[in-house]
Amino acid sequence: MDEYRIVYKNHVRIRMIQRNISEEEVVHTIRWGAIIKEYPDDTPYSSILLLCWYGVRPLHVVVAIDNLEKIQFIVTAYEPNSDEWEDDFKRRKQ
Repeated sequence: MDEYRIVYKNHVRIRMIQRNISEEEVVHTIRWGAIIKEYPDDTPYSSILLLCWYGVRPLHVVVAIDNLEKIQFIVTAYEPNSDEWEDDFKRRKQ
């Protein structure tokens, strides 16, 4: 999806600063991350949860995709908490 434009809303930018997550890390996750969950019913666009390792740090990025306009909206980005996620950070703990 290299031809897609990436859009960050102000709320996401604030959260990224608070969580010490750079745009470089988000782009890396979009490019190299694995889809670990799909949300086809999200509105106004379906979205996906991506997992990628940036060095030793796991990152989750939720992206809503407008395929018509070729835009990837960054919904949120965070480092998953090992108390809430399995060791592989792909599944929430039960």
